[in-house]
Amino acid sequence: MMQKFRKRPMTVEGFRLDLNQSVPDCVKFDVKTGKYYVQGDGIHQPPNMVVKEGDWVVRGESGQWYGCPEAEFLRVYEPIPQ
Repeated sequence: MMQKFRKRPMTVEGFRLDLNQSVPDCVKFDVKTGKYYVQGDGIHQPPNMVVKEGDWVVRGESGQWYGCPEAEFLRVYEPIPQ
C-alpha cells in the first residue's frame, strides 16, 4: 500500500531573481550559453541549475543554492512575518 508523507517544515532563505538589480554572488552568468545559473554541488541538485528572471533562488538547509520557478516557490513556501 502506498503511504502518504508530508514535507517537514523548514525555514529557507531566498530571493527573486531580478536582472535589473545587483545579482548576488551565488548566481553566475555563462557567456557561452547566455544563461544565468546557480552552482549546485552535484549531489543534492544538478551541478549548474539554470535560473531565469522571476525564478526564486533558495538556500536549502544544507547551505546549497538552487533555483525554483515562481509558481512552485509560491506553492511550497510562505513568508515568515518579521
